Amino acid sequence: MLVGMKQTLRNARRMMSMQDINEIGRTAFFVNEMRILAAQRTNHKLLDDAYARLFSTDETRAMAGPIADRFPFFLLSVGAQKLYMDERLRASVRAGATQMVILGSGLDARALHFPQLQTYEIDQGNILEFKRRVLANLPSKLLPVPYPPGYLGVDILGLLEETHGFDRTQPTVFLWAGNTYYIPNEATFACLKYLASNTSAAMVLVDTMSARLARPDGRIDTGDTLLDACWQSVADVLGGGRNIFVGPWDVTTTADDLGFMVQDSSDSLSVIEDVFDTSNVITDLLKCDSEMAHLANAFTREFRLNTVCNSGWRALEEGRPAG
Repeated sequence: MLVGMKQTLRNARRMMSMQDINEIGRTAFFVNEMRILAAQRTNHKLLDDAYARLFSTDETRAMAGPIADRFPFFLLSVGAQKLYMDERLRASVRAGATQMVILGSGLDARALHFPQLQTYEIDQGNILEFKRRVLANLPSKLLPVPYPPGYLGVDILGLLEETHGFDRTQPTVFLWAGNTYYIPNEATFACLKYLASNTSAAMVLVDTMSARLARPDGRIDTGDTLLDACWQSVADVLGGGRNIFVGPWDVTTTADDLGFMVQDSSDSLSVIEDVFDTSNVITDLLKCDSEMAHLANAFTREFRLNTVCNSGWRALEEGRPAG
């Protein structure tokens, strides 16, 4: 599976610099490092991603490590996202999905973990070119589609059809991870309406952040002093002191209006609790004191993992013709 991994790792270490980190985006590297640390600190095989380590260097570890050390419960939310979305992707393959579109893909490596799916990654050109260079020796069915400055408000499926062979009549799973809370709600909702009405059978896996943490006005005011301090630390690293999370969203209150049905909506702590066989997942995994446990419980409840589908996907699962 990891043909060429050693050579790829050597190449990646040589070619990556802080210039890459600054140009590609701190959040992509931050989340990638959190994926690595989540696997290391929980020692759980389902969280391990060998491909994530290809993008890790001293610079990126120095950026993310202090946050993980101070607020280790970030690792729970990142780990929950991986567990949830990987399991849902496996279910989508069993249901008949043939294509995967990753919106705002960043350093996601699921194209390599799910080779049975024809995968289209949508992101800015510098990110996809960087990934292409790092992963050049590895086989995949990945078709990177650069579309700067973004994929919102454009006919992205038409672009995929015309230039990359995408087939909107085929069952398609859309992966939208780590994006919506940076985006104003109006743009998020318009994108989902577009996906629902322009794909015969579509399932969307999307993570969301509550209005307690994501605020359109950019303020940090959760009503919890400890959580405010934690969130300010994140803002200092990722947003120069400003809360860059501006898109709060509760899927269960809006999905019907957007052309989707909610199949599942779970907070990240519940996902972790379902996987790890322990009576108290926070204290057992994080080895933390009561103050940190309080903070971890509050924080992980604010992130939700969601599965929504259009009527065509529901028909697929029920063995009926889509449409």
